[in-house]
Amino acid sequence: MVGAGRRPRGRVWIVATQRARRRRLSARVEHELDARSVGVAAWLLRRTRGRVARLYRRKVLVLTTTGRRSGLPRTVVVQFFPDGEDLVVVAANSGLDRHPAWYLNLMADPSARVEVDGRSLAVRAEQLTPAEAAERWPQVLEAAPDYARFPERTDRSIPLVRLVPVDGALPDQSDAGSSPGDAGSSPGRCGIYRSAEDQRAVLAAYDRLAATWPVERRDLDLATSVGSVHVIDSGPIDGRPVLLLHAASMGAISWAPNVAALVDAGFRPYAVDHPGEANRSVLADPARYPADDDEVAALYAEVADGLGIAGCPVIGASAGGQRALRYALAHPDRVTHLALVGPMGLTPLGPGALLRMVAASLRPTARRVRATAAWALGAAPAVVELYGPWFALVLRSVAPPPRVARPTATPARLLRTVSAPTLVVLGGDDRLVGRPERAMRRARNLPDVTVHVLPSGHLVNVERAEDVDALLLRLLDR
Repeated sequence: MVGAGRRPRGRVWIVATQRARRRRLSARVEHELDARSVGVAAWLLRRTRGRVARLYRRKVLVLTTTGRRSGLPRTVVVQFFPDGEDLVVVAANSGLDRHPAWYLNLMADPSARVEVDGRSLAVRAEQLTPAEAAERWPQVLEAAPDYARFPERTDRSIPLVRLVPVDGALPDQSDAGSSPGDAGSSPGRCGIYRSAEDQRAVLAAYDRLAATWPVERRDLDLATSVGSVHVIDSGPIDGRPVLLLHAASMGAISWAPNVAALVDAGFRPYAVDHPGEANRSVLADPARYPADDDEVAALYAEVADGLGIAGCPVIGASAGGQRALRYALAHPDRVTHLALVGPMGLTPLGPGALLRMVAASLRPTARRVRATAAWALGAAPAVVELYGPWFALVLRSVAPPPRVARPTATPARLLRTVSAPTLVVLGGDDRLVGRPERAMRRARNLPDVTVHVLPSGHLVNVERAEDVDALLLRLLDR
């Protein structure tokens, strides 16, 4: 019996209470995981000069404060949001009802030190006013939409803190890389590679594969905002241009099985070496490379301008498929036809696959490299014979982690805005893209799409070259 003066607790109240409990539990679990992994995360960031964070498309720093009670240094790993030369951090604490310890430490002593992208600098903390925080919050959500969950978990006002370098601008790191003209020419200047010897081995292997290019080629080097971008140009000078964007770690040379069919049909394919990977492109600064979607789209607009291309078909394989998709979304007037072959970007790369690739890069033992190559590429002779040794060499030679942004699923609402006629070719046994049924469901959000599933592993354009060539030419005839 309900007591006098008390109202029965309705279903709405019960559901709201259950949701609140789930939010609090999620906050506690997330906070506990963060607390237990901070040592490993800090080690990885320091060891990789911040590159591991870019696999998740995040800007992350190591923050060291002075404990307000102990007086001892306290280190945490937090995401930051650039504001000119300053760094803005969010005292979210996973949405718990208490402020994080590092924030309380900064309020007691605003002097701190941060490590970001391999650099260390002293900073002074300044909390943003409520008005400044309200103005900055939409920019935080634009860069990290998942931060929207934190205010929903707590009634606490979440502070934003600006970390101001006490010596002004961040230290210049332009001498960390190698310029296009001197790649591997001086000790210690080996760019993305573990050593100068590794760099020479990769470039020699690249040149051996390029020598087997099935048609006459012209090697171009374009100056861009990120460095020198190498392009293999083939086909008739007056042919219709086509941009070819390669799979991660494979290089422009991985389009060798497909260029002859395009050239025979009168096209002029431009196979682009994505900068920051093992190939003939060279980053101006190895610590800075096109990682997020906007940077990638802007880079390929630069490349197209450098080639004198106003608009053309764009074909992408694997990670190149995601790059092609983002380019088409950012510059729909530049993409007349879109082909995605075994593409990332329709489905996310699972954490297990990511850990496998990172583990092989961090500790590339012969056994681990062989196992990772077999898992990623499959056992098809056409793939193993052509690119198995190349892929294994790249895993051994590139400094960890490889500069490949973690593939994420493009939202369906964006897929529905693609205006170009689109071909999607999936491998029935693709361990990176995953089950073709799931990728097909996602692909059908594209307004004008044709989807084909072929009996193949991940490198569909290599393993099923003739089938893929026929499908590409059918698309380009439209």
